[in-house]
Amino acid sequence: ITIETDGSYHDLDVFKKVVEINLVGTLVFGVASAGEHPDLAWAFVQGNFAALASRQGPFFRDSFAANLMANFSDRAHAGELASFAPAQETAGGRMMSGRTQETILTDADFIARTLPAVDDWVARFLARP
Repeated sequence: ITIETDGSYHDLDVFKKVVEINLVGTLVFGVASAGEHPDLAWAFVQGNFAALASRQGPFFRDSFAANLMANFSDRAHAGELASFAPAQETAGGRMMSGRTQETILTDADFIARTLPAVDDWVARFLARP
């Protein structure tokens, strides 16, 4: 392989693999973080984790699922992350997952406390003449 200072590759197969690896991560996070379809992104990762992990570095196993799940703010998804075996396989994965679970649960509690008041305010605002 020869990689030039301008980032160009002389091995097209290697270039395709690099693009594929980066594209999958970018697309999955893009779909999840744009608020469009995080459930689809999570389902894809769950179904393809082994294949995705085999093409990534060691940090992938520790962080990818936890970082993806940070797009959720409900208790059910915190539970899914806790029970997602690949995210629990390494000490780093357990640490990242634990932190993300705390964040998800904190967000879920905030929503549960705040949303009813927001709903009430909106209803009162819309009822004004």
